[in-house]
Amino acid sequence: MIVLLIAAFVAYSSMFIVNQREQAIQLRFGEIQRVIQEPGIYFKLPTSAVDSVQYYDRRLQTLELNGMEVLFRNDRRFIVDAFASYRILDPQAFRESVGGNIQLAQERLRTRIDSRLREVYGQRSYEEAFSSERADMMRQVRDLIRPDASSLGIGVVDLRIRQTELPADVRSQTYERMRSERLAVAAKERANGTEAALRIRAEADREATVLVAEAQRDARCCAVPVTPRRTGCSPPPSARTRASSSSTGRCRPT
Repeated sequence: MIVLLIAAFVAYSSMFIVNQREQAIQLRFGEIQRVIQEPGIYFKLPTSAVDSVQYYDRRLQTLELNGMEVLFRNDRRFIVDAFASYRILDPQAFRESVGGNIQLAQERLRTRIDSRLREVYGQRSYEEAFSSERADMMRQVRDLIRPDASSLGIGVVDLRIRQTELPADVRSQTYERMRSERLAVAAKERANGTEAALRIRAEADREATVLVAEAQRDARCCAVPVTPRRTGCSPPPSARTRASSSSTGRCRPT
């Protein structure tokens, strides 16, 4: 039984499994013996005192890049939020460069992406960064960062900008300037509207005055005098003439 138990322990400690989501490095006294990137069952010297195995995830991973400040060619500052998709391609280089520490690798990758973003944005204007050229800028940053990431044993698959906005202090100043400009435009429009209203009102008052004057003139012209009561005298000839004119339906101005 003791022999069987020892044999089972030796067999178990000399065997390890690499699944399809992993890749591994076999170490002997801390020195790399081989890199395993294919899934399967593998063997090593019994116990971990001689041979040990380190596993690394081979799946696609995401690195968040928030709050990076960039400066455009026209000296305008913006805060950029981005993310990068990457995976470990070379476990040996990954171990030699960062000791297999994924947090340290992400910090170094973040620093290098920040530097490349500043470089690319510094060559472009604000208008270009918010136009159709934005996709080209992201591809340029990705291509520039790939050699740096390769030295860490990492392959950058994609890099995307999630959001670009002004810093808090600049944003408040910009909003105040935009508000002042809009208020100035509104005041100008109101002044133009008031001027047009006064002009229309003056023209309407003038036309009303002219119409009233013409109506009063026509009323005086066409007025029919009242026939005097019979007192034994006849109206003067001028009155008879006006009465005769009004009876024919015609008004002759004097």
